Amino acid sequence: MTTAQCPLPTPAATDVIGLLPIMVGTETGVRVMQRIVAPLVGGLPTSTLASLLVLPTLWFLWRRRQLRC
Repeated sequence: MTTAQCPLPTPAATDVIGLLPIMVGTETGVRVMQRIVAPLVGGLPTSTLASLLVLPTLWFLWRRRQLRC
């Protein structure tokens, strides 16, 4: 990983770890919050992987195609 990519997974990981108690809780207020937290727990790792893997790959393929033409 480059220097710019190293700090990216840390906030996403800490956010997911912080939201896990809400996902596994059984209290009354937690049941309402689980509907809000579930997309966050799935979306944070997905967006991190997209930022680290998918977008740079697409950019590389696009640039390689431009250089050939």
